[in-house]
This record gives sequence, C-alpha cells and structure tokens, in this order.
Amino acid sequence: QYFEVSNRGTKTEHEVFGEVFVNAFRTEFGISPARLGEIGVILTEDAITHKAIVVERNRKDIGELLVANGFDENEVTGLLENFVLCPRPNWDSVSPPFRGKDWWPWRYRRRLSLMTRPIVAISESNLLYAPGFCEDSFRHVVMECYTGAFETEYFGFRAMKEYIGRENARRGLAFNKAVAKIFEDAGWKIRLEVAMRELKAPENLATGDIDVLAWKDGSVCLCECKELLFARTITEVSEQLKRFRGKKGDDLSKHLKRVDWVSSNPESLRCIIGDQITKFRSFLVTSKVVPMHFAGSLPVEMFSADQLADELRTSAVPIVSGRSLGC
Repeated sequence: QYFEVSNRGTKTEHEVFGEVFVNAFRTEFGISPARLGEIGVILTEDAITHKAIVVERNRKDIGELLVANGFDENEVTGLLENFVLCPRPNWDSVSPPFRGKDWWPWRYRRRLSLMTRPIVAISESNLLYAPGFCEDSFRHVVMECYTGAFETEYFGFRAMKEYIGRENARRGLAFNKAVAKIFEDAGWKIRLEVAMRELKAPENLATGDIDVLAWKDGSVCLCECKELLFARTITEVSEQLKRFRGKKGDDLSKHLKRVDWVSSNPESLRCIIGDQITKFRSFLVTSKVVPMHFAGSLPVEMFSADQLADELRTSAVPIVSGRSLGC
C-alpha cells in the first residue's frame, strides 16, 4: 500500500540528449542512443529465457530476434558493424580506418576494445556476448560520446566530430567562467576571452584569446585555462606533458606568444583596465591536478582551480612578485 505509480512519463531521448546529439549518434552508429539501450534489454530478456549469463548466437538469429522486436535492418546493421569485435589476421596490427592506439591494451577509450565492442565474433557466423556487459558497454559509449570524452578522430562522420568539438568548446567556456568567478570572488575585476585582435596584436605575433584576464590594484594576470581529463596511464601522462611544454606548435605556445606580446605592449591593455599596470603574471589554470604540476620547468605558473582559489584567498597581496611592464 506504500507504492504509488508516478503519473509522470519518461523523457524522450531528444529531451535527455538533445536533437543534435541524437542525430549525430545515429549517423555515426546507425542507431539512436535509446534504441541501443533497448537492444541491451532485449538481449538480457532473451538470455533469461535461455537461462544463460553468456550467450552464443548466430548473426542471423540475432538479426531475426531484433527484427521481431521492431528493429529495422539499418539498426541491426549498425549494431553488427559498430559493436562487434571481429577477428584480425594479426592481433597486433589493424587496417584503416583503425590505428595502433585503437587496440593498444595500455590505452583507454580504444575503438577496438571489449568495452566499446562487447559482442565478440568467434567465427564468421557466431557471436558471443554477455548481455549484462553489453548494457554497461552501450551506456559507456553513449555517455563518452555525449560528454565529448572521445577524440574526434575516433569517429568517421562529420556530424559527430562537430558535436564533439562543440561540446569540448562548451565545457572549456564553462571552465573559463569558473576560473573568472574565482578571481571575482577574491575582489578582482575580470574579462573573459579577450581577443588579441581587440588588443591590436599583429596576427603574425599573437592570435586567439586570453581565456581570463584579471586585474586588481595595477596587478594583472593572464590565464590560459584548460579543462583536462585525468591522465590515467604512463602514456597519457607522457602525452599530456608533451602537449604543454611551451614548445613551438604545442598547446601552450600560443598562450606564451600572447603573453610576450602583451608584456611588450602593455598600453594595449589600458583600453580595458584603465589603470597603470605595475605587475604581471601568466597562469596556466587546470581543472584538476595534472602531470604538468610536477614538471618543474614550465615557462608559466601552474594552478589547479582549487589551488588558485586558495592562493587568492590566503594571500593578503595576491601578486607578491612579477614582471614589471615598464609602463
């Protein structure tokens, strides 16, 4: 008597994920996120009927099972092409469009892993799968796509590549705003995404935006903000360190060019700041503690967002030393 049936209906996949993502996912995988989830339920119910935890079925039988439950041929093809782990002539080599990083067992987010392809082809006609694991896998693929965790080169179609790019840009802007709020709460004035062209910087010397510009009492901070994923393996640690060395062409080099130009042309900031600039520092602010924090040789000062908040909160004079701009 304590159980009440809710009158609220469930949300559609378009309401949960948005039409753009659902269409991009369907283009990439041949099936929508919700329909993929329904396949997981059907495979589980079929396994219960056969009292099996691990199921071996013929490709044709799986196709007929899904068609009988309302799936069309395109959806069945999408499942078999994108979620079946097929044999290779050699386990340590792949053919295009796959790359080495798609099978290397020491990497995460591989296109040729059991986590992303939970149905194993043990012959040309027979497939082996655990329905419970299939549901975990399908959920993993959908959410990694939805949150933009997969690299754009993971995908073959433009729609999903563009979605991933927009999602990463959205997440990056959200982090920029979070960093700006940290400065603002500490009494600093801020500007987000200050374009170098607004500062009249020549394109051959400095391009792009200053993610967060913060100033207070003549002190100025130029911040490059990065919302980064955890580096979970030695390879990911190495790659992240390589991306942020401040060398030509890496992810830190453009920020350093902006810093060099602004420090050489401090008058360019007066249209925004209006005060005499006396001290200056450039920061690389990350969403979490990352390997670069332990490198010890970066040409910028590094803070995680939490560390930055502590620095601004505990320092009576936040900028205790810096480079004079010679205004």
